[in-house]
Amino acid sequence: MQLEAAVAKSAVFVSSQMKDFWDESELTFPAVTGAELEAVTFTRQRLKGRIPTSSVLVTRELMIAFPFNEDIRYKAVEDYHCWLRILNSGVVNWKVKYPLLSYRRIAGQISGSKRYMLERMYMLHREFPNTRISAAALFTLTHALGGFYYRILRKGL
Repeated sequence: MQLEAAVAKSAVFVSSQMKDFWDESELTFPAVTGAELEAVTFTRQRLKGRIPTSSVLVTRELMIAFPFNEDIRYKAVEDYHCWLRILNSGVVNWKVKYPLLSYRRIAGQISGSKRYMLERMYMLHREFPNTRISAAALFTLTHALGGFYYRILRKGL
């Protein structure tokens, strides 16, 4: 389905929704047809992380142009930083509006440490070019609120 989306939109950067799970016995894989696509732009991604990394299909050329920042300070946010840089260049992410990905939640994982993740997210936004401190704080807040809604209440992204 994501490859079909890439072809339909001549896209070099596609993703899908995801849903969280704790117990694999609850997983189901229904047939999917006709899922809609949404454009994820730089502004939309900056306000709330909308691109589940494990769902991303991206061209080799794009990853060469925008590699992950392997600086230890970017641990756990290097993917989000990469997507922002790609989107800031004008490339659009086309997201399949259906959860093709199931993400296993386990106690103790880095993404489960809310304070750690918020500190990293603030640093990332603060250091992103042409970003005021107040804007970095706003983007971190909207990211946290969006994360709470989608990951805690809806159990998916």
